[in-house]
Amino acid sequence: MIGGKQIYGAIRTALARAGAGGLVFAVLAVLAGVSNGCATLVVWSMADPHSLVKAQHKLGEGKLAVLIDDYLAPLENPQLKRIITKQIAEELAAAKLKISVIPYHRVAAVRQEDTSGKKLSVQRIGMRAGAHEVVYINIVRFDLYDSPDDPVLRPNMLGYVKVIEVGSGKRLWPVQSSGQRISHRDRLLGTIDVSTSQREKLWDQLARDLGHKVAVLFYDHREQAGSAKRQ
Repeated sequence: MIGGKQIYGAIRTALARAGAGGLVFAVLAVLAGVSNGCATLVVWSMADPHSLVKAQHKLGEGKLAVLIDDYLAPLENPQLKRIITKQIAEELAAAKLKISVIPYHRVAAVRQEDTSGKKLSVQRIGMRAGAHEVVYINIVRFDLYDSPDDPVLRPNMLGYVKVIEVGSGKRLWPVQSSGQRISHRDRLLGTIDVSTSQREKLWDQLARDLGHKVAVLFYDHREQAGSAKRQ
């Protein structure tokens, strides 16, 4: 027979093997086999699937501008940039970072102030918006389908993220000049025809997913599957 001390010892061993990197699940299964009249104790242990993921970069304190370029994948509605910025701002605030994200409309206004026809640099936009740092997002794919010829709905996006210091104009992160790759590919939604309002909801959710992918680069979080909170 398996005594209390044996069970306690097995649990402690499982916890020790799993390590201290987060929560641990220890599953005990007593197989009531009738082999020699003794039950067999089996212990499985595995790392917590929601283990802590460290921030890839620590943003500096102060004002932060979110600058979004979509030249390679024009967004269907310019207001999607507002949704992306709002998602990032809300998550950074929830993570209690000492950062104030400059409202989208302020950054958009700065980009429209220059009438020379020349593209303003990221540094100049950040400076005029009053930011200390800029999170620059280059969207290269943002679509509801995998390809123009594919009738199956599957929202997906691809982009690259950089952090620029406004004072010096230098890239603080990442090392690679192209930026940190982010991507999202939703579940298959079928070949159904969607109304205009349904399409707008899908676009909005994809924008929130993109904002979430950007935000989690900058704060410690528990890894979990799925999209940003659906509204």
